[in-house]
Amino acid sequence: MLRVKDVAREIATALNDVEQGNEFARWPQADILEYLQDALRLAAVSRPELFTAEKTVDLVPGSRQPLPDDCAKFVSAEVNPDGSEVSSESRLLARLYTKPACHTGAYAVQSVSFDAASDSRAFNVSPPVPAGVRAKLKIVCAGVVPELTAQMLGANAPMPVQDSLHPAIIHYALARAHMIDSESQTSWARSQYHLKAFFDVLSLGR
Repeated sequence: MLRVKDVAREIATALNDVEQGNEFARWPQADILEYLQDALRLAAVSRPELFTAEKTVDLVPGSRQPLPDDCAKFVSAEVNPDGSEVSSESRLLARLYTKPACHTGAYAVQSVSFDAASDSRAFNVSPPVPAGVRAKLKIVCAGVVPELTAQMLGANAPMPVQDSLHPAIIHYALARAHMIDSESQTSWARSQYHLKAFFDVLSLGR
């Protein structure tokens, strides 16, 4: 199990900031935690599929459907409430033409669309949901990036992300740490190396 405190110490060790009795002297744990949090936010932008969750949402009257509060971005609608599968044309614009996505009286969703470039907090259904009709749809969305708290450093709290992100977030934290000494060409070069490695590692998993 990958623990938050272990990741923080791994970063401090790479920075040679773990002198016994004086650990985290130059880079406090609070700063490292901030670097890790920012790493997760950036990773979620580059690889939203690593932060996904399946949700059954209640549809509202009309075409535009807002996402639940615990979803940051719509990804797809892959399974209907009746269990039938659907397909999407692309990652940015999902259109499904399949069996009715939900059944409440005479109403049935026939297609779903989403354009990430214009509205990441909603998706559209067709035909529009009539007023007074209760309908549901099972979607896949990118969840809100998990929050890392100071309490996690003093406990056995696991990193609330996939282990596959471990190398990437280490690189990002080291990049941020070396940026502190901006007047040093060596530190600047190291920060750029780790920042590039962060995005390279994320890309390898695509």
